[in-house]
Amino acid sequence: MLDEYLGKSNLELLLIVGLILTAIGLVIVNYEVKCELEKKK
Repeated sequence: MLDEYLGKSNLELLLIVGLILTAIGLVIVNYEVKCELEKKK
């Protein structure tokens, strides 16, 4: 969706930014799940 605003020339940059944000999101989700599992023990 961002390529409509930023243009097709920035697709590589958007891909890298998307991958970084996805990795950060997965780390946060895994940390939250681990905290919840430790609370239940």
